[in-house]
Amino acid sequence: APTRAEVEAAIQALDDALWAGDLLAARDAMVCYNLFEKDKVGTCSVGELVALGPVPRGEARMQDGTPWLEYVRDDWHEFDRIVWDRKDRTLAHVTYKHKRNGRTRSLSVQYDGGTWKVVGIVGRKAEAITTARIMTDLVDRDRRDIFERRLAGEPIDADGNSLVDEVLGG
Repeated sequence: APTRAEVEAAIQALDDALWAGDLLAARDAMVCYNLFEKDKVGTCSVGELVALGPVPRGEARMQDGTPWLEYVRDDWHEFDRIVWDRKDRTLAHVTYKHKRNGRTRSLSVQYDGGTWKVVGIVGRKAEAITTARIMTDLVDRDRRDIFERRLAGEPIDADGNSLVDEVLGG
């Protein structure tokens, strides 16, 4: 598994880029899966990161989107452990506790191009607009199964529900 320093460097690179408003650097700090494209890996656009913001550093700023930790934690430094993925040896999961309910959550990092990067996903569409977010809870078997099925092209949503009716207009 990556070292704590490698994970912190990957997360810091993403958070600093978002703080600076440098969406190109933020995209480069991610391995991004776009589940709406034919080529699912590396096809996230900079525009899909507009709604993604850094972890708050004091006063809220108007230009920041929703913090990438989605209010689950106030500080990304407070993670518990790093575990290897069961199937993909380029992937590791960083576990932490939800600040309100204490449940274990995770974010993922992946080795890509000689460095560890945070795993992002474009997996939801609203009004024909897609946005990127950080992939969470991939360490969970059910979430991993749903992700793999979506990556393979199965028309299901993030909860595993069929999208066939939606695609067919039903």
